[in-house]
Amino acid sequence: MSDDSRRRFRIFGARTWKCSALAAAGAVVLAASALTISSYVDLQHETVIDTGTSPDDARQAFTQDDLESVASFLRDDSTYGELRRLIPTRYGTVALMDNGAISVDNDTLKIRWSYLVNDKEVSANVTDVSNVGFDGQRVVLAFDSFDFLGNDLRVVAIDVKTGELVSESACSKNIAGPGDVVRWVTAGEWFREEDDSKSQEFYAYSLESGEQQWSYSLPIGCSVTTDDRDSKSVLATQRALVLSYSCSANETVHIVTLDRSTGEQTGERTWSGSDAPSLAYVDTLSVPGSASDAAGKMADGGFGKDYAVLYFGSRENEVPDPWKKTPELDDISPSPIKDSNSLPQTVVIGDGAFIDMQVPLRVAHRLLDEGVLNLDDAVSASVLVEDPDGEKKLPVHPVQWQIQPDETAINLSNLISDSMSAKSG
Repeated sequence: MSDDSRRRFRIFGARTWKCSALAAAGAVVLAASALTISSYVDLQHETVIDTGTSPDDARQAFTQDDLESVASFLRDDSTYGELRRLIPTRYGTVALMDNGAISVDNDTLKIRWSYLVNDKEVSANVTDVSNVGFDGQRVVLAFDSFDFLGNDLRVVAIDVKTGELVSESACSKNIAGPGDVVRWVTAGEWFREEDDSKSQEFYAYSLESGEQQWSYSLPIGCSVTTDDRDSKSVLATQRALVLSYSCSANETVHIVTLDRSTGEQTGERTWSGSDAPSLAYVDTLSVPGSASDAAGKMADGGFGKDYAVLYFGSRENEVPDPWKKTPELDDISPSPIKDSNSLPQTVVIGDGAFIDMQVPLRVAHRLLDEGVLNLDDAVSASVLVEDPDGEKKLPVHPVQWQIQPDETAINLSNLISDSMSAKSG
């Protein structure tokens, strides 16, 4: 069966739902100010509060202690709503509240900006950053509303760095509810899924205009599991929407990568089998020990031995360092599957350059805990950083290697190889 007969791809197709843009980008409302869009819209409260530092200086959270400090600060302040979730971002930590979102500086514990909606339940999420130098990260919020156009769902995008209102659009709730809108989001789009009797379809909508950008239909007889809100079959990343699905008719499973802005299919992997792999993502902002820390799970054996690694744009399985240099590491931290024809239970996806920096760091911390890795000699100095107390330590994130982090990660992989050789010798 040809690809053309199996898939239907369209831009602005016949079933397009249209929404409307409501605000021009670039609106920043200062502390304690309020903006009323129309007499039919609930009062919205946006703030940008000066922390005494430049927005560029706000760092990401590196540890669970960073996140706990933010949580404790918010619990002690009854000004804001109920805390639902903390998400590390490129600039500070974003607290998703029951009525909006707040950005907190990880060092000063001051509010960087907030977007709160009075007397409304707000659903929110934060877009992915797969490139550590990317500045376009957004907080996307959706909530019930009403305006003179008859729209009753408002979608707002806030710049993580500055708190600036980037875009605002409104749609009919016939399309999706607030929780559905923020389930899969990128810096420019939100996605929804629709399953009818013939096929399962995914739709992309512009955050800026609210209009449908493209749609993608799975082959007839194929399906992505999305009923569970914690489903690991769909990933929305900085560059792509990734789907893992199974086809009962021919007993095959597939992973497809769709360009987030155009819907163009940029990659596909196919295996024989009935159970589609779970997807895991090497997030550039994940904190060690968190549920999203895929690199940490690789190092700690959390995926077992039945997982594969795919770099964006790669057609074959990858075996990243330090396993590439040190196969015997498999006895401590299981190596990913090398055979591209073998169906894995989990597929770990990410930017190849970042995986090659983050995974050696996570493995190194595992080996330090096991007493295998020695970083006390002069050779090890190049991979250490100075903490606020002046002590030299192994960092938890490549961004803490401020000079040539890629080269430093290679040096660390070499140190791991040397330590493993000394252990076996």
